[in-house]
Amino acid sequence: MRPFSHKFLRRGACGVGVLQPSGGVSGAQERGSETSKFLAMEEVAEFLRSKRTVWFGEYHSETRIVWVLEKLARSFLSSVDRTRSRPRRCLHVVFEHFSFEMQDLLDEYQSSKSTMEWSNLVEKYKEIGTEGHDLDPYRRFCELCRSSGRSRTSSSEGESGASAEGKNSSADTTVKMHGGFIPRPHASAFMKAQTTEEKEVLLENLASRGYLPSGQTINRIRRRLVLEVQENKPKLIAGREKGVGELPGSTGHFTLFESMMTSRDIYGIEEEAGDAEQAGDAEADDDGPNYEQYKKIFQAQLIKDWAMAFRIFQLMTSSTSSSSTSGSTDQFLIVAGRAHMQHRHGVPEVLRWLLEDHACQQEMMMDKDKQTTAAEKGKAASDGEDQDAMLLAQMMFEVDLDEKHQKADLAGCEKAILESPLVRKAMQLEEDLPSSARLRFEYPLADILFTYDEDDTHTLALEDVEKTQPTHDDGACPHTQSQGKGKQDADLMKVDDAEADLKVDDDDHDEVKKGTTEAYDRVGATASRPGNARKARAILTYLRYSTEQQEIIGDNDIYNYQGVGNPFRCVTIEKGERVIDLGSGLGVDTFLAAHYAGKPGRVLGVDISRKEVKHAQARAEARGVVDRVRFQYADIEKLADHLRKEHFLIELPAFDVAISNGAFCLAPDKRKAFQQVFLQYFAASFMPEMLADRNA
Repeated sequence: MRPFSHKFLRRGACGVGVLQPSGGVSGAQERGSETSKFLAMEEVAEFLRSKRTVWFGEYHSETRIVWVLEKLARSFLSSVDRTRSRPRRCLHVVFEHFSFEMQDLLDEYQSSKSTMEWSNLVEKYKEIGTEGHDLDPYRRFCELCRSSGRSRTSSSEGESGASAEGKNSSADTTVKMHGGFIPRPHASAFMKAQTTEEKEVLLENLASRGYLPSGQTINRIRRRLVLEVQENKPKLIAGREKGVGELPGSTGHFTLFESMMTSRDIYGIEEEAGDAEQAGDAEADDDGPNYEQYKKIFQAQLIKDWAMAFRIFQLMTSSTSSSSTSGSTDQFLIVAGRAHMQHRHGVPEVLRWLLEDHACQQEMMMDKDKQTTAAEKGKAASDGEDQDAMLLAQMMFEVDLDEKHQKADLAGCEKAILESPLVRKAMQLEEDLPSSARLRFEYPLADILFTYDEDDTHTLALEDVEKTQPTHDDGACPHTQSQGKGKQDADLMKVDDAEADLKVDDDDHDEVKKGTTEAYDRVGATASRPGNARKARAILTYLRYSTEQQEIIGDNDIYNYQGVGNPFRCVTIEKGERVIDLGSGLGVDTFLAAHYAGKPGRVLGVDISRKEVKHAQARAEARGVVDRVRFQYADIEKLADHLRKEHFLIELPAFDVAISNGAFCLAPDKRKAFQQVFLQYFAASFMPEMLADRNA
C-alpha cells in the first residue's frame, strides 16, 4: 500500500475570488461555507453523506478513484443517529459498469443465501461479455456493499435491532447495487440504424423493455423544452421534432460532447492566453456546434444517458412512495464516467426533466386549483439542489502537473490547481468569465473536483506527506486532524498492494522524457509552416510508401512526416477497424490509417507533445475527418491512465490495431510501454523500428 498525491477542491456557493491555497486564508474564505476551499477526505465524506443524491464521475477502473468511492460508501454506512430509533434506509448504488440485463447477476451476488464469490461474479460478467469493464479495482467496494446488504437481511430475519447493531455499525443502512446502463448491443443497434422508421421501432422496443420512458413521456418533455430558450438560443439541439427517431438533447450537453471530440476550447482558455487564432477556431458558429456532423454518435451517448436517468428515476419514485409510509430516506450514489454528468448535463439533466414531468403529472392528477410550474415541482421532487452534490475526478496532467517532484509538493499542487485556467473557468471560480464559458453552462463542472496523480510509479512516503501538506489553523495536517493527536490515517491516500512493486521513476528517466517533449513541442510550434513536399516524397518513397499512399497523405501534410519506416507494409487495416497510432506526431500515418479504416472505422492518435497534438487535431478538422479521427495527449508509458480521459471511442473499449512509427525507441521505460500496449488493449501491433531491415 502506497500513498499518492491528490487534492479535493470544493466549490463554494459563490465560488468567486478564492484563488488561494489552503495554507493561507483570504477574506473570502473567512466568510465561511460560501467560498471554495480544499478539503481532506473526511471532510469530503462529511459533506457528501448529508446529500440524498451523490454523482460520482470517474475514469473507469482507476484504483485511486475507487479508493475515494470506498471511503464515501463507508461514510454513508456509518452516518447513523444512535440517539433515537429510526427506520432503516437504503443506499442505492447505480453502476454504469453493469447493464440492466445483469441485474439478476448482481442480485444473486448480493443475496444472503447465495454462495457466489467475487471470482464467480467476474467470470459470469465476462461470459455475458457486453460491457467489458475491468471490475477488479472495484472488488473491495462491491464486497463492502454486499456485506452491508447481507447484514440487513440477516438482522431482519431474526436478530433483534440491538443485537444487529452490536454486530454491525451499519445496521441502520443497507446497500443495493443496481445495473445502470442499457446493454451495449442495444445502443450499438440504435447507432447503426439507417432510417427514421428503424430508429423509432428501436426506441419503442426499448421503452417496452422498461429501459426508456414511454414515447408519450418523451414527447411531453420534448414539447416543454422546445419552448425554452437559453441566451436567445433553443435549449434543445437534438430531438426537437416528434417522430424523427431522436432523443432530446440539450445544446449545452452537445457542446461538451463535441468539444471532447474536437478539442475545441469551450472555456475561452486560449482567448485568455492571447492565442487569437486558436480562440477564433474555438468559437462556435452563430448556430452553435455542427450537430449534423456528430448526430449519430451523440444519439448513442443520449440513449445511454436517458436509460440511466430513467433507471434512477424509477428507483427514486419507488423510494419516495416507500418513505412516505416508513419514514426512511434513501440515498443514491451514481457511479459513471464523468462525460455522462459534467456540468450536470447528461444523466443529471435528463433525470431533472423526468422528475419535473412526473411532478407536473402528479399535480394534474390531484386537480389542484393552484398549479405551480413543472420546474418548481421538479425541484421539490428532487429535494432541491441542497440534496444533490457531484464529485468529478481529473488527473494532475490535466492541470499541467507532469513531473514527480511537482506532484510530491502538495502545497504547490494546490497553487497549480487554483491557477489552472481550466479549473478556474470550468469550476466557475471567478466572475470574469468569457461569454463562451459561464453563460453556456448553468452549473459548474462539479461541486468537488478530485485531482490525483495518475502515474502508477509515483508514490509518496508518509513523512513526505506530513511535510508538504498545508496546515489548518491548529497546525495539524488536514489529513490527520480528524484522527486525534496528529495520528496519520494509515489507510489515507493509498493504493492497492499490487502497485507496491512498481519501479519509481528516477531523475534520468524524467529528464529524458522532458527533453523529448520539449524537442517535439518545438517541432509542433512550427508545423503550420509549409515544408518541402518534393523532398518529403523522396524520403517516403525510400521508406516504401507507395505513390497512392503519398497521394492520400497529400501535399499539405506530407512534409510533416516524422517516422522511420512504413508500418502499413506490415498490416492491412480493414474497413471499420479501430486503430490507435502511438506517438502520432503531426498525424501523417494517422490520416493514412483513417483512409484504410474508412467511415465506419475510428482512429485515435496519441503523442507526448501537446503542440503536435494541437496541430494534428487542427489538420483533422481541415481534412474533414474529425468524426472518426481524434488526437490526444498521452504518454505511452501511462497509456491506460491517459486513455481513461478519452471519450471519443464511446462504443469501443479496445482497439483492433496499434501502429507506431519511431515512438517506442524514445520511451525511457520500454518494458512498461510494451506492457501498456500488448497487455491491455490491442490485438495486433506494428512498429517499423522492430524490423531488422525495414527496406528489405
